[in-house]
Amino acid sequence: MINPNLLTSVEGSDKMKIKTQFLICIVVFSLILLIIAASVLTTEQQVAQLSAQEAISSSIEQGASNLNSISIDYFLYQNETSLVQWKANFTSLSSDLLNLKPSNVQQQLLANNVSQDLQNLNTQFDDVVSYLQGASRNASVRIDRVFQLKWSNMANQSSALTSDAYQLSQSLDAQAHQVNDTNILLIVSLVATFGAFLASIYLIVFRRTLKSVADLQNGINTIGSGNLEYVIETKRQDEITDLSRSFNKMTANLKEVTASKTDLEQAQASLRESEQRWSTTLASIGDAVIATDLSGKITFMNGVAEELTGWAMSEASLKHVKEIFNIVNEQTRFEVEDPVSKVLENGLIVGLANHTVLIRKDGTEIAIDDSGAPIVDIDSKISGVVLIFRDITERKKAEETLREGEQRLKFHAENIPLAVVEWDRDFVVTRWAGDAEKMFGWTSSETVGKPIMDLRMIYEPDIPIVEKTMGRLTSGETKVVSSNRNITKDGRVIYCTWYNSVLLDEKGKMVSVFSFVEDYTSRITAEKALEETNRNLEKLVEERTKQLRDSERLAAIGATAGMVGHDIRNPLQAITGDVYLAKTELAAVPESEEKKNTLESLQEIEKNIDYINKIVADLQDFARPLKPHMEEADLKLIISELLAKNDLPENVKVSVKVDSGARKVVVDSAYINRIMYNLVTNAVQAMPKGGKLVIRAYKDKKTSDAVITVEDTGVGIPENAKNKLFTPMFTTKSKGQGFGLAVIKRMTEALSGNVTFESQEGNGTKFTVRLPQNIQKKPDF
Repeated sequence: MINPNLLTSVEGSDKMKIKTQFLICIVVFSLILLIIAASVLTTEQQVAQLSAQEAISSSIEQGASNLNSISIDYFLYQNETSLVQWKANFTSLSSDLLNLKPSNVQQQLLANNVSQDLQNLNTQFDDVVSYLQGASRNASVRIDRVFQLKWSNMANQSSALTSDAYQLSQSLDAQAHQVNDTNILLIVSLVATFGAFLASIYLIVFRRTLKSVADLQNGINTIGSGNLEYVIETKRQDEITDLSRSFNKMTANLKEVTASKTDLEQAQASLRESEQRWSTTLASIGDAVIATDLSGKITFMNGVAEELTGWAMSEASLKHVKEIFNIVNEQTRFEVEDPVSKVLENGLIVGLANHTVLIRKDGTEIAIDDSGAPIVDIDSKISGVVLIFRDITERKKAEETLREGEQRLKFHAENIPLAVVEWDRDFVVTRWAGDAEKMFGWTSSETVGKPIMDLRMIYEPDIPIVEKTMGRLTSGETKVVSSNRNITKDGRVIYCTWYNSVLLDEKGKMVSVFSFVEDYTSRITAEKALEETNRNLEKLVEERTKQLRDSERLAAIGATAGMVGHDIRNPLQAITGDVYLAKTELAAVPESEEKKNTLESLQEIEKNIDYINKIVADLQDFARPLKPHMEEADLKLIISELLAKNDLPENVKVSVKVDSGARKVVVDSAYINRIMYNLVTNAVQAMPKGGKLVIRAYKDKKTSDAVITVEDTGVGIPENAKNKLFTPMFTTKSKGQGFGLAVIKRMTEALSGNVTFESQEGNGTKFTVRLPQNIQKKPDF
């Protein structure tokens, strides 16, 4: 959920600098990412802990099922190996129960029930084994009431253990799914919140910033068109507003400079007229006039001279001109040479140097310029000197204002955060300022004096746009805004908007074009990035939703498989026992055709029982999550026991070769046993008329992988079925559920390996199982 205070802060961004807005966005962005990471890490730890407990419960459930199978094997074949397997599985189950740490009272109660069931079953199994080992072989134990009672008790206890173990596994599995669903929901919620935050920031901050830029652009266009009365609005308190104020100030100064220049031109015109009048009469002159004799004493001052010097003629008469006309250099404060002495010395007209100020009688100063000329009598002799000077304070102020305005305009042009480009009527660059060098890469010396087309700075597909804009500018339009892509000096493509203002002469023809250039590449990039982020978020939500649906479907299949296995295997155990007892009783019956037929029927029943067990095991193995228990196993012993237990047809010749380097492998013994059982069964079924079965195991010298191959000479696999071979519920046989090869693939991949095949229809099939051995043996938790 987005913090309301944060939204209030961002909504008040009219009073906040753009830099501050971006910093707030970055901080909030970082906080949201930290919250997402912390949430995911916490839930992932919970899921990992529950997965470990679920793996132990699955191992317990599998172990309970294995005890049931071992007990049946023992009573069917009376093999001492079964007793060793019983003890090993009992010890493993006891260890798993000790490692199990239930998280609630119900699970703890189920774990206690499983532990008690296991101890009871082990006691009853030992009791029944002892009884069978001591029973007479000459009489059938089926009619022995003591044996029947022991057998029935053990079957009930085995069923209770299987049921409790199944309930415990289901409880932990349900809890794990619930935590996982919560994790997915949390991630989706946080991602949605993150998306909402990005959208809010875009709508509240970025759109406002873009609007401020647009207002500034409109104002620049209006001012550029010649409307110096226009004032850009400054509602907000950010960098763009500061820039707008600078433009307003620049416009005001430019307006003042323009007016002062007009006044100056008028004053200069008046001065010229006054000088013309001075040539005819001193009385009509508008400048200050002082006349002296040859000794430099004042003989005449007009009213303007009295006003400028502060001395009246009556006061200044016959005083030396230096006393009245006191002038110094404005900058150095040194006394300026007396112009009267210079005129008398040279007999020529002289003028004052620049930056001369007159110190008046009251001590105030005024800027003046003047000239001195000799007074010549009718005999061409110098009789005195006339000084003509004027107050140029206002003119200097006007010149200074004009100079400051020009400097200010140049400063803004050089420092404005836009590129400033000026062109002549032939589109030759005359000014390259502002951010032009930073934006395009070329320096002023590289661009000024060159036509735009020679710079090759226009993106080729956009040349028609630029040519059209140039045509509009030359046809009389004074304001043209255009956007196109440009090429920088280093070859980058940037998106630019050109705000072009045209200066026309009195005939309406273009003199020059003044252009502000804005680079909005980052905005385009940000918009594309935002679109890409939205697409990725939508894709992520879609993938998470699909994963959740697949997880629910797999959970439903797993629950169904568990219930089917539990409901089918209990009656199968009873049937197995009855078949065993029937075969035992038949052993005492004299040989006859009926006995032979009955034994054949019982053997067929045993085969069908094994087939049903295989279907149930395949279904459960395919549906339940696989948590392999990696340990060192004897591959040769596993294959030998598998072939001994499964009575292969006499017309199938078996060849087994296990290299010494591949005998000891790190695998899950139960998984490799199921893989080999399914492969051998498929091979035998592919040879209904008999054939040759070759099993080989060796170590790959290049990769150190253990490689197992099972090859038959059967009917082979049709070409159109090869790409579907490992698909669940797909089979090429007349009977079967199509889970066998799918289970092989899942279990092999659970062992970090892979399974492949080679087959030609009518020429047999070869399956290859490759198992990596660069893993460490570790317990299943």
